[in-house]
Amino acid sequence: MYDPTDQTIPVATIFGDTYKAVHPFCIRWEDKDYTIVLVGYRHKYRKGKSFVHVFSATDGLNVFELLFDGSDIRWMLGRLQMQLPAIHE
Repeated sequence: MYDPTDQTIPVATIFGDTYKAVHPFCIRWEDKDYTIVLVGYRHKYRKGKSFVHVFSATDGLNVFELLFDGSDIRWMLGRLQMQLPAIHE
């Protein structure tokens, strides 16, 4: 299940010349770094006069919804799905 967060987070990013050439590759959340291994679905929507770019990304274990607001150049963690640790009896 996805948990909403809507927290501003630092994201190491490579920017190309189009929004499809934007590649988040590492995020920091709750004092832990997560290396992004795959960006899947991406889309954008209008917020006032600017756009918010939405990326579905994974570190291979967890799924992150990353939002980039181009009007104030900031990344937010929209929602996340954390893998629960296995319980061994």
